[in-house]
Order: sequence, then C-alpha cells, then structure tokens
Amino acid sequence: MIVGIGIDVVEIRRIRQLARRHATFLSRTFAPVELHHCQAKANPFPHLAARFAAKEAVFKALGTGWSVGLQWTDITVENNAAGKPAIRLSGAAKRLAEHLGAHKIHLSLTHTGPYASAQVVLERLPAQATYFDAAETAATTWVRRPPSQAALGR
Repeated sequence: MIVGIGIDVVEIRRIRQLARRHATFLSRTFAPVELHHCQAKANPFPHLAARFAAKEAVFKALGTGWSVGLQWTDITVENNAAGKPAIRLSGAAKRLAEHLGAHKIHLSLTHTGPYASAQVVLERLPAQATYFDAAETAATTWVRRPPSQAALGR
C-alpha cells in the first residue's frame, strides 16, 4: 500500500548558484557519500540537483515538507554497485517513515537540460497491510499469476 508520494523539480543552475554563494551549502545539504559520488562527475551539478530534488520529494512523501526537525542530511541518496540510486533515511526522517509504516522507498531520478527531478513513493509492505489492502494485494497477485479455475469456483 502506498503511504506517500512526492515529486520535485529543481533548476540545476539554482544548485550551482547556492553552492557558489554559500560556502556551507553543500556540507549542510549533502552527506559525504553524496558529495563524493557527484564530485566524481565531470559536471557535478546535475547530479547534486537530482539529489536535492530527491530530498524535497521525500519531505513531500512524508507529508511534512521541510519542517518538524527534519534535516537535509536525514535523507541520503546512495548508489548500489550497479549504479541504481536509493534513499537511506536516518534521524527524524527515519522515525517519521517508521511511524507511517513505510518500509520500502521507491526512487526515480532524472536530469536533462536545465532541470533535475525526482519522484519518491513510500510503500507499506503487505505484512503491515490493513483489511482494505487485501483486494489490492489479491489483484496484484492475480495480474502476476492468474488464479486456477478451481480458485474461481469453476
């Protein structure tokens, strides 16, 4: 069951300007692993902007926006060995996600031209599903594997 959705679009030049105008912007906003990944690129700003958009999208998916004691560094975008980005939560963001029952976070990042964007979906796993989620779970299972004739009462 989906417990939160967030999307954000960022102008890449905005992140470049913030980094140049404010000496501590990058260290206050991004974890060392994020900075290392992005600064290894020929142009780090599209990658930084996509990660910034991901953080904003997580805030939206949590239903708070940037408030209630959340820190930028409570949300980290890390890449696995294959390069796929994933969200890692800590601090207040992790506690809030746990309170919502979110156990899985889906992330999509993109950047092209002057923009970077991110979409985040917070999902509650079926084990935590409520009675009303049963039909959704059954429908998902049916799409993957049609029921036998006996299961349909035929």
